[in-house]
Amino acid sequence: MSRTNRRAVVLALLWSALLGAALLTQAQAPLTVLGVADRGDYANSITLSVPTTSGYAYSVKLDGAPIPVDVNVAVNKVDYHQLFVSRTNLATLAGTNLVIGFVVRGSIFA
Repeated sequence: MSRTNRRAVVLALLWSALLGAALLTQAQAPLTVLGVADRGDYANSITLSVPTTSGYAYSVKLDGAPIPVDVNVAVNKVDYHQLFVSRTNLATLAGTNLVIGFVVRGSIFA
């Protein structure tokens, strides 16, 4: 193999490696939960939702029970609640998890 061909092969391999690294380090879309904040304290009830982003698979559980995504979910049971959101990028299989703990209290305890 000539010196010029060897240099072209090395440059092509370096270019492929850089391109692959760039694709793997792309930033993920933010994981959003609407209507509730971690350590939140809410009177009587709240309505929360987990909007989805295309290219991701979602698993959302409220107090261990699955809830749907992209719809409003009312929480009115007076108690401590835990929302667990797990999202997987379908192209890279990178996972993102989020846990939000919050309290719904009766308004007489204001």
